[in-house]
Amino acid sequence: QAFTTLFYGAIVNQILEQEQDPLKTTEMLRQFGEKIGEKLVDDFVAHKQDLIESLNTVGKALQAGIIYFLDLSENDVKIRVDRDESEERAVEIEINNNPLLKFIKLPKQLEGLRYSEIIPGAVYGALKQVGMDGEVKMLEKDKILSVRIKPKILK
Repeated sequence: QAFTTLFYGAIVNQILEQEQDPLKTTEMLRQFGEKIGEKLVDDFVAHKQDLIESLNTVGKALQAGIIYFLDLSENDVKIRVDRDESEERAVEIEINNNPLLKFIKLPKQLEGLRYSEIIPGAVYGALKQVGMDGEVKMLEKDKILSVRIKPKILK
């Protein structure tokens, strides 16, 4: 896990050096995440034969994928299915002890950088790969990363 964290930090640093803009870097991390999610879901689905039938099942599949690919324990990743402020059903995934933040402290000039944006990008890419679309938002509170998902089935 330490190698992954340090490797990710090197990637973020390289993008920041090239772009010189935290917001552009955040967008690039999101795009990388989407591409990664599309590829990871192929591997994950090959090991899981269950069909994604409900929002709870979507949440559990995403939880299992995050645990598997970030090498976390079940205690580190929690899911909750509820309704948001617009009364739409949504899945919220909370990742305690975000491994990507393990060795990082961002300076003030990078305030707009959403360092872990690759994770919601990967979730969005995975949803697209299994024929779903949706809104995927990231909320960071201290060391907890919360990803809120409102999936929709594509027609």
